[in-house]
Amino acid sequence: MTTDDSHHDDASPDEDRRQSGGEWRESDARSGGESVLPDGGTEAEGADEATLDPWGSSTIADYRKLFEQFGIEEFDEVLPEVPNPHYLMRRGVIFGHRDYRPVAEAMRNDDPFAALSGFMPTGDPHIGHKLVFDEIIWHQQQGGDAHALIADLEAHSARGLSWDEIDEHATDYVLSLLALGFDPDEGTLYRQSDNREVQDLFEADAVERTLLRQAYDAREEYAEDVDRPRCGEAADWLRDHQPAPADARESVVAKLAEAGKEPLRPRIRFLDRNATEAAFEALIEAIDGEKRVYDEHIDTFDLDHAEAEELARQVELDNGGYGFQPPSSIYHRFMTGLTGGKMSSSIPASHISLLDDPEDGYDKVKSATTGGRSTAEEQREKGGKADECPVYELYAYLLSGDDDEFAKEVYDECVGGERLCGGCKEQAAELMAEFLEDHQEKRAEWEDRLDELDIDLDSDRAPTTAD
Repeated sequence: MTTDDSHHDDASPDEDRRQSGGEWRESDARSGGESVLPDGGTEAEGADEATLDPWGSSTIADYRKLFEQFGIEEFDEVLPEVPNPHYLMRRGVIFGHRDYRPVAEAMRNDDPFAALSGFMPTGDPHIGHKLVFDEIIWHQQQGGDAHALIADLEAHSARGLSWDEIDEHATDYVLSLLALGFDPDEGTLYRQSDNREVQDLFEADAVERTLLRQAYDAREEYAEDVDRPRCGEAADWLRDHQPAPADARESVVAKLAEAGKEPLRPRIRFLDRNATEAAFEALIEAIDGEKRVYDEHIDTFDLDHAEAEELARQVELDNGGYGFQPPSSIYHRFMTGLTGGKMSSSIPASHISLLDDPEDGYDKVKSATTGGRSTAEEQREKGGKADECPVYELYAYLLSGDDDEFAKEVYDECVGGERLCGGCKEQAAELMAEFLEDHQEKRAEWEDRLDELDIDLDSDRAPTTAD
């Protein structure tokens, strides 16, 4: 694969993008071929303006059920409040959020905020993962305290990878993150397996809570009065009937047995783990409605979870504690695989790895599925289907960079019938090869500096091969 860069010497990066694939467009302008492969030609006669959207928001309906199911709000509603929004936000690739307004407010006011995301090192990082990298880096550049974690425990336990495999993939992810602009001096990189401080923060007794709920749900099996099951009855039932982990089961049984004839009914329990006496007394005073106060916990029966969490958080903050709160979150669309369907690391032809040889990346784009019509004539008449085109996604998600005008130009030319698939793919393929070449040069620069990082990329765990 060869490209002619002679006309790029004095061009800006944005001009370079527009000039890529130019020979294909010029050749088609002189021909009247029936194939949709060459680009260029005449204006469309019948593009359907009702469905035109260069940022692909028409596909967001596919995610609509997520909004109600998980309490996600449309990102467009908060976008005007975000200073210097990332192009993924402007183009609707980031389509939803949960409680992102406090983050936007912190950016506007130069207040502290943090951003965290991670990756499970089970294969090569690809252009779909780049979305997450870009989001971490952008939040760091907006003044956030950025954290990028390697989910190595998850890769080992859920996917069965050996630690040697995990170390290799983790290094590749970290190199790409750094090459794309993450500042390790201002941010934090860490492995799940090494961050004992974070692990210890969440020594939550989730298994115990599950057992208590199971005991309550099964009350008809053992309770003398099913409307008021007793803790002692639940302890006996759990001891005889629940094959849970021994430590968790015995812990719950002991607590229930100690409670004796206390009614077992739904409640919110505030636990006194490390609270000062003053903080514990303040919480007692702050709880309205029915409550029961014990030496090391308080049970309340009139608050829901959200109210209880907010109350406890405020009391904790007022008394010098952490006051952890639910994180804000943003949600982006998946990239479509180059062959259609979801982009997947397990389907090599569907994705472009950030480690792919630039010529291989070029070839994959040239072989990609498109949203083109059956013939050039039909495409000029009706316009292409950019909203269904993996190649257009490459422009919108990656190849246009921060240049919204260029991405919109590609879209408008496609749906207007001026741009055909062959030339469009040629332009995208050239841009992809250029991106991969530049990215891998930056990876190589960082590879020589890995020892400077405050992260151990060689696990000290014994090499283990999955059975």
